[in-house]
Amino acid sequence: MEVLVPGLSGSQGVYVIPWRGLRDMFKMTVHDRALHEEIEGLEEATPQSVRGAVLNVAAGGLAGPKAREAALIAQQKEEDDKLRAGFHLIGAVVENLSGSALQVTLNEVATEEGQREVRNILNRIADHLGLPASTMHDRMDAWAGVIANIGVPNMPNKCRVRRAMDSIQTFSETIGIWGDQTFTANKDNGRVINSIAFETLGVINTYLATLDKFTEMSGDTLKNWPKAGENVAALAQKAEWLLDGWDSLVALWDSSVDEPAHVLDTVVGDIFRLLPLAPRDELDTRRRERWAEFEKSINMAQKNAERKGSSSIDLDAMLRLEKTKYRAL
Repeated sequence: MEVLVPGLSGSQGVYVIPWRGLRDMFKMTVHDRALHEEIEGLEEATPQSVRGAVLNVAAGGLAGPKAREAALIAQQKEEDDKLRAGFHLIGAVVENLSGSALQVTLNEVATEEGQREVRNILNRIADHLGLPASTMHDRMDAWAGVIANIGVPNMPNKCRVRRAMDSIQTFSETIGIWGDQTFTANKDNGRVINSIAFETLGVINTYLATLDKFTEMSGDTLKNWPKAGENVAALAQKAEWLLDGWDSLVALWDSSVDEPAHVLDTVVGDIFRLLPLAPRDELDTRRRERWAEFEKSINMAQKNAERKGSSSIDLDAMLRLEKTKYRAL
């Protein structure tokens, strides 16, 4: 793993530093040292695994009491999401393959009798698909684990990824309205942020629509799970990657909407500089031309900032982000 550090010591360009070398180059707080070690121990660095590392460290109290409380709530929500996603996945499979609704409630699944009933239902479906019961259970467990943060369509309570998408949708709409109504320096940046958020959601929705088809065709998915499982995991991970970074920006906006106009204008400038852009390879041809316009706008803003000598670290912007990080957990 590597870390990209822009504007190091006021210089232009971006420094690429090996993850292990961070401790030799920078003085770290106790929290950052703990987080550094937690991430260094990961088998694979993905948005979900890094998020887990962040929550583990924050739950220990090293990021402060607000972050500890937010982390504990977030960890409980993830456990709840996993349980709900697995339950509703079973319900979708039962309905698709037997034509009837699942006759067990979520509360009953927590009981031995409810679990026994679910096993009996899955055993009957396994027999219908020509699969050994143990294989059926293993594949359902694996499938539920992969989509734990996403869930299945039409769940009464959405899982984290779909909740995050709703938050970005609201953020996109409100910052778009702000851009139309304000006359401050970052007016045009607000409109670009609105467009990039909208387009990002469009790409993620494309992935989720394909992912949800595996649920709709659950019989084929279960029978061909070795290959289907790879596709499900790839789609779920792409959705997570494209959402990465947006939670902090949404939290920063939400915590600033009631601030005076000049403060909110500055925050929009911060958000604009930190926007995550989807890799071109992930875009279909319809989106690439518009995405090139976004890249051009952001590159021009960065070059203008460098010409003005503002490539040094913006401590005020960093502090604004630090104050809202716990909200993004």
